[in-house]
Amino acid sequence: MELALNISGLNKSIGKKQILNDVNMQVDFGEAMGLIGANGAGKSSLLKCIARLWHGDTGKITVCEKDVKKNFKAAMQYSGFLIEYPKMYGELTAIQNLKYISSYCNMKISDTDIENKLNLVGLNKSKEKKINTYSSGMYQRACIASLLMRNPKLLILDEPTAMLDPKSIVELRNILNSIKKNYNVSMLISSHNLHEVERMFLANRYISIFTFLLLLLQSRSLFLTF
Repeated sequence: MELALNISGLNKSIGKKQILNDVNMQVDFGEAMGLIGANGAGKSSLLKCIARLWHGDTGKITVCEKDVKKNFKAAMQYSGFLIEYPKMYGELTAIQNLKYISSYCNMKISDTDIENKLNLVGLNKSKEKKINTYSSGMYQRACIASLLMRNPKLLILDEPTAMLDPKSIVELRNILNSIKKNYNVSMLISSHNLHEVERMFLANRYISIFTFLLLLLQSRSLFLTF
């Protein structure tokens, strides 16, 4: 069976400190998985290895059956990453930012399609406003719109609700659930809060990541103490 994401035997060290130890996990097509762990547990490190921002010491990662090490460009065509705090040009409007990104990345996407992506994240009435006038929630949605320009099969989101107010969290939840349902996009969503992922994103499964340990949770009734 084809997988949206497959990680096997991933190890990563920085100096003498081992950050990831023998990580093995899979995300099925159309599945939303929560990656749960305390701050410093290695969540962002894992996502950076998937995106090849960091190189694992050993192990294999495939995105939609494409090896990210051997066939990086093909693997990235199927995926979109929101890791840490992404940057957009504040003096440009949302639609100008997306047009710039599409040109820089040599994407073949029409202006109409770009506007449709902004509509999808609820920014149709704000697309001509400069990014530096956006709230944190609107900024986050503009970043997600930029990821959707590739029509990805897999979205990887690192703490997407960080710094968002309750209203913005609900708006983002609704948008992500709509994307997952209507476009069959797989998602891997990291958070330090199991309840947040369960409530906000309706994840199908949860992974708890401790320092040096990856544990698959088989039941939503399992309580964790970090």
